[in-house]
Amino acid sequence: RLDIGRGPLLLVGTDGVVRALAIGSTSDSNQGIGLDLAGSTLLAAAANADRGTLTWQSPVDGAQQIISFRRLADNPFIVVVGLDSGEVLAPYMLYARQCDIFGAGLTLLILLTGCLLLGNTRRLVGSRQVLQDTMDAISQGIVMVDPSGRIPVINRRAGELLHIPAPLKVADLTLKDIDNQQSLADGIDPKTEYGVAPD
Repeated sequence: RLDIGRGPLLLVGTDGVVRALAIGSTSDSNQGIGLDLAGSTLLAAAANADRGTLTWQSPVDGAQQIISFRRLADNPFIVVVGLDSGEVLAPYMLYARQCDIFGAGLTLLILLTGCLLLGNTRRLVGSRQVLQDTMDAISQGIVMVDPSGRIPVINRRAGELLHIPAPLKVADLTLKDIDNQQSLADGIDPKTEYGVAPD
């Protein structure tokens, strides 16, 4: 059994007149019989080739169809069988809609995540600034040193006591940097082994 869904099955004379027609599983002897297809894309294609495939709009019901034809060698007829374009493309269109929905959802998720990260970053920067302002207001020097010798936290008073320039305090300070600054403050060149005191 030929399963062509809502596709057409036609027997067309080389003169363009439809001799027999069935659409899908139904066959109506009166539907489209005697219809003249002269000047149609089907007749134009069949005039130049024995067989082929093309798309056209059905002259019977106006549906978009993908049809294949073959011209019979010993008879003045053209056999045409086709499929409804909507049925053929339905799985692809469904997949395309699913991809669109997935893409829209993923984009929304990325935007929401970006907004949350931006908000958290702003809060973190604000909290660090509040902490730094609080520490700078303390009259005692405060220094935090991690196990690797880096100094992630130092307040203004500690910078003054250790003679650390302001631009250096905002950089990634280390104990070595403080030692070098102390040596310079004492008139010792940190690049030499013993240093030379100023005159």
